[in-house]
Amino acid sequence: MLPVLGNGFMPVIHTAFPLTYTFPFGEMIAFLMLLPYVKTVPKTIRTASYGIALSGLLISLTISMNIAILGSDIVSRATFPTYTAISKVNIAEILQRLDVLVLLSLIISSYFKIGTFYFAAVLAASDLFKITYNKLAVTIGLCILFSSMIIANNFSEHLEEGLIVIPPYFHLPFQAGIPLLLLIILKIRFRHR
Repeated sequence: MLPVLGNGFMPVIHTAFPLTYTFPFGEMIAFLMLLPYVKTVPKTIRTASYGIALSGLLISLTISMNIAILGSDIVSRATFPTYTAISKVNIAEILQRLDVLVLLSLIISSYFKIGTFYFAAVLAASDLFKITYNKLAVTIGLCILFSSMIIANNFSEHLEEGLIVIPPYFHLPFQAGIPLLLLIILKIRFRHR
């Protein structure tokens, strides 16, 4: 864990942008599609801000825990470092095999994440094309299903595409470029009214 910033600040910047920006924090743009369904927007934004801060803290603590348990070399090579770290827990031969809980947590959180993105995509397409979301739900669901089957043949291909290919060409435009462009257009339209 030491030295902190041993190679300077630039490696941190290269890791943070675009990877850490796009995943997990850039994915919050999908939650903007849910804001029209919220009754108290300011309170929700404040609560979401606390959630974002807490998520950042938990991610930092989890990474620190993984490095403390496994070491930086194993963490950098492990596919799921938290799963590997938890599988090493063995307290008095009684409390062990906790990796099942981590795996269950990953499956449940992935299910809700995919569901949220799917719902946001259907709402966005419905709003953009002025088609009822009932007609788009099946179409977008089938697109997700088929693309999940043809995009990557194995897990290493999935990681390469998800961490190297997709962030600069898809994540940045959809998570930063288009929302910023829409915000600028909105500001210009309200200024001229």
